[in-house]
This record gives sequence, C-alpha cells and structure tokens, in this order.
Amino acid sequence: MKAYIIPLIVACSLLHAQEMPQQVRHDLSEHHGLLFAARVHTMQEQLGSAFITDDFLKQLDAALKKKSIAKPKTLAEAMAASLREDGLEARDFDNALLMKHLNKMLAELPKMKEKDVEKKLVNQSRKLARQVIPILQQRESAKEKRVLELNARRSGVSTLPNGVQMEVQPGSGSIRAVNRIMVEEGISDPERTTTQCSVDDLPEAVRRVLDQVPAGSAWTFWIPAEVTDAIAREGEDSKEEEADREALMDQLAGGNRRKSFNTLQREREERERAQEDDGFPAPRTTLQKITVWQDAAEAPIRPFSHSTQTQNAK
Repeated sequence: MKAYIIPLIVACSLLHAQEMPQQVRHDLSEHHGLLFAARVHTMQEQLGSAFITDDFLKQLDAALKKKSIAKPKTLAEAMAASLREDGLEARDFDNALLMKHLNKMLAELPKMKEKDVEKKLVNQSRKLARQVIPILQQRESAKEKRVLELNARRSGVSTLPNGVQMEVQPGSGSIRAVNRIMVEEGISDPERTTTQCSVDDLPEAVRRVLDQVPAGSAWTFWIPAEVTDAIAREGEDSKEEEADREALMDQLAGGNRRKSFNTLQREREERERAQEDDGFPAPRTTLQKITVWQDAAEAPIRPFSHSTQTQNAK
C-alpha cells in the first residue's frame, strides 16, 4: 500500500502547484478587466455608433467561458483567445469578476489620463508575472514530461544513455554531413526555426552522442530540459574553476597581472546579468525537438507538423 501513497502525494502536490491561488485569480481578473476595457474603449472611439458595446460584451463573456478557442471567428473571440496565447486557461481567472471590472473601467476610462492607464497596466503586469510565470513553467514541464513518456513508447524511437531520444529515417548517410536543421522549442506555444547547418551547429547534447547515431537520411532528437541544464551546469563549473585559477594567479603576481580575455568576458556577462535582473523568475529551459537531414542546398525547407504524441499531450 505504501508504494502507492508516495507517488499519489507527489502527483497531488504537482496538480495543486499548477493551480492559480485565489488571490492571483482575483488579480488576473482585475488586470485583464482593465486591459480589455482599454481595448473596448479604443474600439468605441474608432468605430463610433458602428460599434455596439453591449452586444460585444455579451459575445466576449460567452467567449471567455469557453475552454478553448481554436480559430477565433469574431473580435470578441480573438480578444478572449489572447489569454490563451499568454499561456492562461479559463480556470485561471474569475470570469464574472473580469466582466464586472471591465464594465467598471469602461465608465472610468474617459476620465483617466492615458499615461495613468498604461502605468497601472504595467505595474499590474509586473506583479502578476512574478506569481504566474512559475506556475505556467510547471505546467509546461508536465506537458513536456508527458510528450517524452509517450514518445518513448513509439516504435523506432530509442533513448540514448544521456537521456536524449532519437528516431532515424533509413538511409546510408552520416550525420556529420547534414546541411539542414529544424529546431522546435516548447510544447504549448512552440517556436520553430529552420536553417542550414553543419555538425558544429548541433546542440552539445547531440554532438556528444554522434558515435552512437546510426546511418540514415534524417535524424530527429528530443532533448529533455534536464539534459540541457546538466550540460550548462558543467559549463558553469568550468567557469568557476577558471575563475579560481585566475584569482590564484593574481595572488601570486601580487595584483600586477593583466586580466585574461576570458576573465574580462566573464565579468562583462556578470554585469549584464545584474542589470537585467529585475526580480522576474529566470527563463526555464524547454524541451527541444531537433530534426537534421541531408539534401541539396537548393532543396525547399520541409514543412513541420506536430507529432501525434505532442497533440495528445496537449
């Protein structure tokens, strides 16, 4: 019995951690009420009598109650869908409170200065980001884990010793001769880039396992965030060791030694990080899907489509 209790506790704690606290739901509703009111106010000014506010608000209320909006058909649905683009879900805000605050602000906006509205929106946004981003990151991490679990069950996908998953399209080519790469990062809102490349452009996690990669014509790798983070930590350890050596050399030279290029570069990076640090959570490393292949330089870039596993995970 005990063997089942611990996983259940962990699972429940993860689910709870992915829920927005009540106060955050309240703040999100208030913030988006103001944000949407500003947009509606702009439409009122631009369209005049052609814009029927009451009808639009009814459409918006109905759209906000939908769990998902795949293809918005109206302005109201597009506005509601913008929440999903931010990674939020219907459960993350109080719809009634959002609409109440929207109506309240529509009455107050004509009396407010534009710069005051913008300042209020920025302050609300900054406050919410510190609370909401970690929760959205937890959700994304759970989705990525599910994608990897489902992917590992597929025929043709193998898991390499370092944790990278791999699928090979049959052929006789060597990965060292690839000339195209397609990178997809993230699950909920993936960013995709496709460019020409050489083996030196491949991620470190892939280059480390080249001797384990069989011949083929195309290769797809799924690189878990944990693998990328582990390699990054190795790099940080190397920087710390280098810094220790530099400090020792300075000590032996009595402080008269010129700083090396690497030391100057590291100090500059540290200053830049300090300037950029405004209290926001650090960006989370995401799952990477890398496809590389061999083809003629003039060949068209191949279109990308989500795998069945990715769609199911959503």
